Amino acid sequence: MSDKIAFYSKDVSDNLEIAASTLRKWSAMLEDTGYPFRKNGKGQRLYYEKDIVALRHLK
Repeated sequence: MSDKIAFYSKDVSDNLEIAASTLRKWSAMLEDTGYPFRKNGKGQRLYYEKDIVALRHLK
């Protein structure tokens, strides 16, 4: 994984072996504490390696 390549939630939830709903909950929780996720034009979160590392740490 690379910080230059963005991943969608399906890829990340599969990688972390968690449900998509859990990923959304954790991402929203991180955003509430000020953690910034980049989003595409449709408002979908884009995950980079640093984001996946943070989520893995949360797991």
